[in-house]
Amino acid sequence: MDHHPGQRILVFLPDAAAALIATRLNEAGYLACVACTVPELQKALAETEYRVVVTTRPDIDTVRDIQPLPVVNLEIFFHPDPGGTSTGRRTKRFDAKAFLDRVRTLTEPAKAREEPHALHSPMPSDGLGFRLWRLFRLRAAPNGTQLAR
Repeated sequence: MDHHPGQRILVFLPDAAAALIATRLNEAGYLACVACTVPELQKALAETEYRVVVTTRPDIDTVRDIQPLPVVNLEIFFHPDPGGTSTGRRTKRFDAKAFLDRVRTLTEPAKAREEPHALHSPMPSDGLGFRLWRLFRLRAAPNGTQLAR
């Protein structure tokens, strides 16, 4: 799978969890690297440019003390699994889709995320909506100049 330079992600978790999450990210087309200790984290952040760091709540401050990067808190993607309480223990389900959506939001440029929305919002060709849109465009023009009509 192709990896893009702007999609480098650092996973800062214990060994087993880090390997699992990094594998999931690599399968989704990201270039995920793993750091399991603070010295490894410091070295990774000093040597390579990452777009985002995946970690847990207790380690967010540690990451941001080293480098102010966006952080994905892995814990928020675990939800109670009502079907998994057979032994009286509560089990949790990992929401992989929501996790990958959040990573995509943080790694893709804003313009790329906005384009699909624009395609689903066709501009009315006449009527009040069109007139309001034209007024907005005329007001939004830079340096007080009007946009072409």
